[in-house]
Amino acid sequence: MFRHIKTTALSALALVVCSVASTPSALAYDRKGYHGSECNAYYASTTERFDHRIDGLYNNSGTSGGWVMCPITRDNSFDNAGPGSTTWVRVYDSSATTQSLSCYLHSLSQSGGIIRSDSESFSGNNSYRWMSLNLPTTAGTSQSWAGYGMYCWLPPRSRIVYYNVYERTPTDANN
Repeated sequence: MFRHIKTTALSALALVVCSVASTPSALAYDRKGYHGSECNAYYASTTERFDHRIDGLYNNSGTSGGWVMCPITRDNSFDNAGPGSTTWVRVYDSSATTQSLSCYLHSLSQSGGIIRSDSESFSGNNSYRWMSLNLPTTAGTSQSWAGYGMYCWLPPRSRIVYYNVYERTPTDANN
């Protein structure tokens, strides 16, 4: 009899542990990875400077830098940014100039205006680097349907290899 109670108690405990272990964490993240070649010249007049390659978007000019825009899909309709919501950008700078490679991450209003932003820059001849940009929150702005935008200045002979965007709290169990 005691053996049956012990077995039943252990089975119930195992069921509770499995249920808790399979519950999504409140701090879960929805990660999206983008290839650098998804970025495009911001100005039509500079399109010829940029090559979409297997190793990212490359500024093939030996003398001129240029602005590029990189798409980011926001799939949560509530404010999901905040601590830990980060965009990691893998870049390479082989420029012989003193120009800095810079990226700006913005949260945009429904009309396209900048609500908040974060940025990072570096100069590094012939070097790869991870840039970390915090995903700007739209909290307190009544802009729950606002989007994100990333813009980078690429000096000559530099490139965006790829970038990852982490949003807090995935929208569904498939993310």
